Amino acid sequence: MDWKPLWQQKAAAPDFLTQTGRGNSFNLDKFLLYLQDVNAALQLDKSDTLLDIGGASGWVTLFLSPFVNSVTMFDYSDKMIEKAEQLTYGCTNTSVFQDNILSMKYLQGTYSKVLVGSVLQYLNNMDEVEQALRKIYNVMPYYGKCLLTHNPDISKKKSHLATASPETLEMENARLWLDFDDVHDIAMSTGFKSCRKLAINPLIWQSSHMFDFVLTK
Repeated sequence: MDWKPLWQQKAAAPDFLTQTGRGNSFNLDKFLLYLQDVNAALQLDKSDTLLDIGGASGWVTLFLSPFVNSVTMFDYSDKMIEKAEQLTYGCTNTSVFQDNILSMKYLQGTYSKVLVGSVLQYLNNMDEVEQALRKIYNVMPYYGKCLLTHNPDISKKKSHLATASPETLEMENARLWLDFDDVHDIAMSTGFKSCRKLAINPLIWQSSHMFDFVLTK
């Protein structure tokens, strides 16, 4: 499934939650809980250089920028990047540009913390997951951490699809549903020191059928 038109459309939405891809499942409270999950997993501090992969219209980048040294963000949607450039204009410690998790050709240096926000589910297969993890590995220093949030859990796919509306069933089924054990094996073969599964805050809707995981190099 080609997901890019969906993200181009979401970039034009008037509300920031839809621009982040979570308009149907988030309110401001849930968005703040998500940021809390991110901070708890990555333990951000003012010395960190943060890479925000798939940052959409830049709201997560904007909210996290005061807590780190710098944030570099990219997204593969040019419409999202236009929004992000407008949103972060004047922020002295942020930079945004268009790129893809499977290429990451414009990055320079390394990033002590990496956030991949609900991106893997839009890849086509596990070969692309492996490619993405290798790209991430190459831009992290030793002991750096990477959090990958909101990954559909294949063990919960059947029960989740049973509750999906007819309008959303095709899209829900088309996501890349992941087995954590497979992800763990790929991460370890890539060279990561650890790959740890994390629960999503139970007050967030995605906790019913998704998981987070954190990688340490």
